[in-house]
Amino acid sequence: MCCYQYRVRVTVQPTIRCISGIAGYITRKSNEPITIEAKDFFIDGEAIASRLQTYRDNEYDFSFRYPGDWRRVVRPLDMPSIVVLIAGQVDDGVTPCVAVIATPAPPDVSNEVLLGISKAVFQSIIENDGFNNVNILDFGIKELDGKKYLTCHFQATMVDDSRVEILQFAHIHNGEEFTIRAIGSQTNFDKNRPTFDSIINSFQFD
Repeated sequence: MCCYQYRVRVTVQPTIRCISGIAGYITRKSNEPITIEAKDFFIDGEAIASRLQTYRDNEYDFSFRYPGDWRRVVRPLDMPSIVVLIAGQVDDGVTPCVAVIATPAPPDVSNEVLLGISKAVFQSIIENDGFNNVNILDFGIKELDGKKYLTCHFQATMVDDSRVEILQFAHIHNGEEFTIRAIGSQTNFDKNRPTFDSIINSFQFD
């Protein structure tokens, strides 16, 4: 899977582990393995509050809320994610989704080290992982449930020419790096942003 070749060069590599693997999976066309019910799952910010469900993961002790009409896939076999929420029809080759990933953090990489990764290093790894025309819109540190996360909001073109926009939060907890990643098309990312924000902001360790 992607990025493993950068483990030696960048010690905080797990922050962006498998970014293209996940995005590539999400950009599959309708005639490939993943299936979605024949309905429009897109919902706007005003509609989500009354239809939220809660996902709790007993193995990793976290939870978050998500719209009840999003498709949930737990521990997909061909992805490194714990859970993927899939919301909608393919839009410009990209299906909006939110993925939660846990990967073992190297022993010498604490959350403080993770938070110290530079924007230049982050962009370099993204570009070396097959993304083109990378445009970082926002990069910094934000809090979720009182814990600090490294965050990046960026646009890029994938190897299949899909134009994606990604919002990513990363945090090391109990020796695992947790990455929350929202992926959508550049053309409709703003439309789905309220829903993405609602899911991400509800994430907490139990």
